Amino acid sequence: MENEIFASKFAKVFYNTSKKLYTIKYLPATEDMSNQDWKNLMLSFQALWHKFETWYMISDDRERKFGYDPELQEWTLKLVIPDWNELGLKKYVQILPDDFITNLSSEQIDEMGNTKFSPFFENAFVRTYEEAITWLSV
Repeated sequence: MENEIFASKFAKVFYNTSKKLYTIKYLPATEDMSNQDWKNLMLSFQALWHKFETWYMISDDRERKFGYDPELQEWTLKLVIPDWNELGLKKYVQILPDDFITNLSSEQIDEMGNTKFSPFFENAFVRTYEEAITWLSV
């Protein structure tokens, strides 16, 4: 069963205990985010994945309107990847944003993550929630 474990104007987070599945759903209000809002949100997420054992993660970015600049991309990866490696994340899947520009920043951060930071978990980009669940096989 999936429970909501976090909510803000920018995102909601759900957790499924039996599947050890952590799902972030970004909201349209991300259009008005600042870089500091993003950092605060990531730090809130970090506290959650330390609290809940997470083997699988879905980042549902379809409604995310915030795009990262390269400096913020690197900051984000340096925050999340070491934790995910240490905590035993097995698979991460991102449902791509509908917005073209935001989509590009997502692809850039994924490429950086693959080449610079994490050999420990699998990741993928998909277009729908159903594809995400199928790819995770949970």
